[in-house]
Amino acid sequence: MYGLLAAETAGSITLKLLDGTRRTFLRSQVEALEGGAASLMPEGLEAAIPPQGMADLIAFLRGPLR
Repeated sequence: MYGLLAAETAGSITLKLLDGTRRTFLRSQVEALEGGAASLMPEGLEAAIPPQGMADLIAFLRGPLR
């Protein structure tokens, strides 16, 4: 399963999934937790976005979590 680590406690982890939902797992259910080396942004997307569009995207991504 892939997702963004949204929360973590001694007994559980919560992932924010690609569709925006959150799913919590007990640590005893997790076999391995690995960070990915690749970006979730599609390859080459930055070449198709004008500089102001990229600045707007970065500002949005740095904004508060919803």
